[in-house]
Amino acid sequence: MRKDALSPGQITAIIAESMLGVSILTVPGTVTRVSGPDSWLTFIITWGVVAGVIALITSLSLRFPGETISGYASSILGSGLGTILCLVLALLETVSGALVARVFAEAVGAVVLVRAPIEILSGAMVILALYLSFQRVRVFGRVNAFFFPIIWVTFGVFIAGVYGYVRLANLTPVLSRGVRPVLRGVAPALFAFQGFETALYFLGFAGKPRENMKAALLGVSAVGAAYLATVAGITGVFGPGHLSNLQWPVLEVIKVLGGESALGFERFEALFITVWMIAAFTTAGALVYTGVRIFSETTGLRHDALLVPIVGPLVYLIGLAPDNVFRAMQVASIVSALTVCWAAFISVVMCAVAAIRGRRGDAGGARSG
Repeated sequence: MRKDALSPGQITAIIAESMLGVSILTVPGTVTRVSGPDSWLTFIITWGVVAGVIALITSLSLRFPGETISGYASSILGSGLGTILCLVLALLETVSGALVARVFAEAVGAVVLVRAPIEILSGAMVILALYLSFQRVRVFGRVNAFFFPIIWVTFGVFIAGVYGYVRLANLTPVLSRGVRPVLRGVAPALFAFQGFETALYFLGFAGKPRENMKAALLGVSAVGAAYLATVAGITGVFGPGHLSNLQWPVLEVIKVLGGESALGFERFEALFITVWMIAAFTTAGALVYTGVRIFSETTGLRHDALLVPIVGPLVYLIGLAPDNVFRAMQVASIVSALTVCWAAFISVVMCAVAAIRGRRGDAGGARSG
């Protein structure tokens, strides 16, 4: 195994933690406003769509082992079109990371550090995300793999507590409003899965490329199952009418669970929020890391010596541009939808063109992380 290679477990952790960030606090309410009590069906459909796209991305990594999108995009589409494609993706990833940092700051400011300025909280997240972008790929993989069990065990405890309050009447009757609201909810539900497109970069560092499909689909499945359980559980607790009016529905449930001895923890909300902050950090870090690295590889600029000092202030200012939390969440939803659609579109196009033109990479030389 080459020195900068990622193990299948690290790839699974990176893909999963790239998606499980601030959206988990808001998406249950956002999707329920559209899909009503059938929001859980919306997440099943969205989960399937994302799994299909990640399968296409993985097939590209198998065609071009050892290469990231900044390498094989030019091989498939030509240097001009391939460069444009990569630069757009890098921009969307970086802006998404900035907005994740902003929404993170708003959530922390609302429930934990109520007197802390948003500018300070957002700036702290940006600094941490940019610090990660200085690290080698294998270091980034180790960070995500270390936090993976901590995040998912805590989340499992949370789900177990939520289902003690679920009322099945809040989830029935199924499809009472027809199929159309369920399908309309897919667009806002995609916000929850934003981050899977980081696989376009990280799969290029797989130490065992033949296991890429299993590792990538496992990462998506972990997040899909987590969102499905969360949405169904919280809808069952609050009911679709009340849930659609909550800004931070998950945090509202946490307040209820905080003093429950059945969970086996005192002050569970403090533990959950701490772990959630870690998840938000890995999400923002993965998005900024991917954006900076793709831009660096595409343009040939050194990411550490020149790019990061320039990108840092821009990321910070982009995150602070929305004038309030509602506007920030609206912009974040739009950008995430664009990012997901762009990643899906370019994956389909590159897979089709590569198959038609018979393009394949070599065995993949060693890459530096």
